[in-house]
Parts: sequence; C-alpha cells; structure tokens
Amino acid sequence: MTEDAESSHDPWNPEAIATPKLGRPSNGERFSGNLIPMRLWHLLVFIAAFGVILTIVRDQVGRIALIVFVTALGEVIIGTTAVMALFQTIGSLGEAKGLFAHAEAVATTTLVLIIGTTIMSSVLFVGAWLIQVTLP
Repeated sequence: MTEDAESSHDPWNPEAIATPKLGRPSNGERFSGNLIPMRLWHLLVFIAAFGVILTIVRDQVGRIALIVFVTALGEVIIGTTAVMALFQTIGSLGEAKGLFAHAEAVATTTLVLIIGTTIMSSVLFVGAWLIQVTLP
C-alpha cells in the first residue's frame, strides 16, 4: 500500500484531509470494502486452467486422477480447518473459569469433532462414488 493510500484512510491525519487525490479512482476504490477487481489476465488464467482441466478429463485416467486430486485437496483443506477450530475449542477449555464455561467448551469441542468428521467423510465418500461411476 502506498503512502498516499495509507494516509487517505486515516481520519486523524490532517494531511489526508488537506491533500486531495488527483486523477480518477481505481476500480478497487469505487467499491465498498477491499474488493479486488477482475483484470483481463485473471480471465486468461481462468480460461487456460479450464482448458487444461477439460483436456485432462477427456481420458479416463485423467478423469480419475482429477477426481482423486480434488478429493484429496478438499480433505486437506477441511482437515486443516477442523484442526484449527479444534485448537480454538481446546484453548477455550483451558481458559474456562466456571462449571458452565467448561461444559460449553466441552460441548463446542464435541461439536467441532462431529462436524469435521462428518464433512471429511462426506467428501471422501463423494470422491469414492465419483470414481466408481467413472470406471466402466
């Protein structure tokens, strides 16, 4: 972030109020929040990746490899997210002061374990089902 952009967001900086920005606002400044606009190269990368995926899917071995890769990637992402949520709930168990806070932390930890296991098992079974459907 440039110095001008950084000072323009600080309401306590008198230089940001006194110095107007010259030129038209960028696409990111037109939207509320910190949205990143889609550029032409984003579209080209998306089209190239989509073309590679369609080329891989034409062959049966490529189809199975793509299913296994996407399933494994989903398992890694969901597993990492579940472990991070589990660390937070175990931390809340350590910070609990009263009996109700301990019961709430144990219930939250149990819920995280059940939901994480359910989602990961579902993704695994969907991947296995897709492989069974793909094979002749």
